[in-house]
Amino acid sequence: MAYRYQAIDSSGKTMTDVIDADSTGEAAELLRERGLFITQIDKADGSALSLRLSSDKDPQSGVKRKDVIFFTQQMAMLIRSGAQIVQALEAIEEQSQRPAWRNMLGIIRLNIEEGQPLSMALGRFPKLFPLAFTNMIAAGEASGDLELAFERLAILTRQQQDIRNRVIGALTYPAVLLLLCFGVVMTLVTFVLPRFSEMFETLEVDLPFITAFMIATSKWSLTNWPYLLGALLVSIMGMYMFTQSPRGQEFCSRSIVRIPLFGKVIRSVVLARICRIWGQLLESKVGLLEAVQLVKQSTTSLDFQELLTQLGQAITDGNSIGPVLKESWLVPSTFAAAIVTGEESGKLSNSLLFVACCLEEENVQVLSSLTRIIEPIMLIFMGILVGTVAVSLFLPMFDMTSATGV
Repeated sequence: MAYRYQAIDSSGKTMTDVIDADSTGEAAELLRERGLFITQIDKADGSALSLRLSSDKDPQSGVKRKDVIFFTQQMAMLIRSGAQIVQALEAIEEQSQRPAWRNMLGIIRLNIEEGQPLSMALGRFPKLFPLAFTNMIAAGEASGDLELAFERLAILTRQQQDIRNRVIGALTYPAVLLLLCFGVVMTLVTFVLPRFSEMFETLEVDLPFITAFMIATSKWSLTNWPYLLGALLVSIMGMYMFTQSPRGQEFCSRSIVRIPLFGKVIRSVVLARICRIWGQLLESKVGLLEAVQLVKQSTTSLDFQELLTQLGQAITDGNSIGPVLKESWLVPSTFAAAIVTGEESGKLSNSLLFVACCLEEENVQVLSSLTRIIEPIMLIFMGILVGTVAVSLFLPMFDMTSATGV
């Protein structure tokens, strides 16, 4: 089979040519034997794989989260059926419809063909395959049970995506209602109130306070809208810059888990993820201290990072993790007791996965309940807003009707 390639020779010159080989891996090996650095290789008929290895663009850009989820599921299935790693990667690569994902799979495959272990090849892309992910793969490679490692990762990534989708779903409807409410307010301020204002001025009607206030607010907004828009843009930019600064990130990280009502839900979601990853790492035979350190790197919450640091210190000192968990306000006492029991019985991984399952089920119910609660609250708020404006506009008309005796 003919393969078209682009490579750089020892003098630094870029060359393009065609080579005959039975597979992409063999073609790459033949080219490396010639002392060439491959930058692109694909089938000469253009039916498959185009790998761009030297590009200013990050290969991870354009790759979606669901690509990684499908990858773990497909790898588990293919390895279970007896496929070798390179064969499995080639099969997934050929089936992929996304150029960015296909290109990255090709890079991973070529690295493995050069002798790198799969965990190291995946570790080149930390945005998609964090340390906890690659360490579970490394543990599977060391134990010779890579199939089980991918099965565990498939469960982990699927659970995380499910919770993510539920959180987004719980926030989508309130966000749509809020946007609709903003649109209603803008319509009232820019179109409805000015029309009624002109009519009331023509009739020379004495306006009630609420009506006069509404009309005055409408006039002021229409007159000063450039300043309002500028203030809004400056506020958005200021908030964005603040959240990107170290102090802003720390403030957001610590505030989000302390928000009344929602903070408890966020803490539960983060704790479930930590327990799931921690338990899966221990199931993959990763050491306890190393697992804690990897879990710490997998979360962005500073409060949970501090908790994991304390747990790591307790393990280093040879102490139980029980006192640290029981004293922490981040871990409910019931779940802390379950984890401690698992540690004492030598079944810590089972306890962590059990706690993760319980928290995930509870989170699903809580998110569904929050959605059902928020929806009527938003609708009531919109009704009060529109009703207030409507009453303020019709009050002068009622007064006029009473004055004329109609």
